[in-house]
Amino acid sequence: MKKWLKIAGITLGSLVGLLLVVLCLVCWLVFTPARLTPILSGQMEKFITAPTSLGQVDVSLFSSFPNLELQVDNFVITNPMAGAPSDTVVSVGKLSGAIDVKAYLKEKEIILHDLTLSSGDINIFTDASSNTNYAIFPAQAEKVEEEPTAFDLGKIMSAADLKKIALED
Repeated sequence: MKKWLKIAGITLGSLVGLLLVVLCLVCWLVFTPARLTPILSGQMEKFITAPTSLGQVDVSLFSSFPNLELQVDNFVITNPMAGAPSDTVVSVGKLSGAIDVKAYLKEKEIILHDLTLSSGDINIFTDASSNTNYAIFPAQAEKVEEEPTAFDLGKIMSAADLKKIALED
């Protein structure tokens, strides 16, 4: 009887280990910077009306375990205005943050740890008519209703919680 339990335990452990290896391999192949950068750019177009650009988006689970770390290089928002000293509103060399995966899976709540903005510039401008260059978010009246998707960033961000923010350089 003990022999069967030992064989069943080894078989079950082997299947779980193999499943974990396959899952890690699939995540490594799917979550590449070449695939993530266009996805994030598409999501930004929904929430930011000004032109934006991204260098590279990278996701890491292993170096920040149990959190999921997201790193964006060369993030720039431009909004040209007449009379403004620069058309760039925000320029960040490196933006990184970690999301608590357990809180998201259990409660659908985003807890953002260690949000870091490095090598950044912010240019705020208001003209004589009180028009600002940082008015880059769509007004509520302009919001287009879309069919709900499995990944609805608006609902997710309404449950966000920030734990630590750092501005460097």
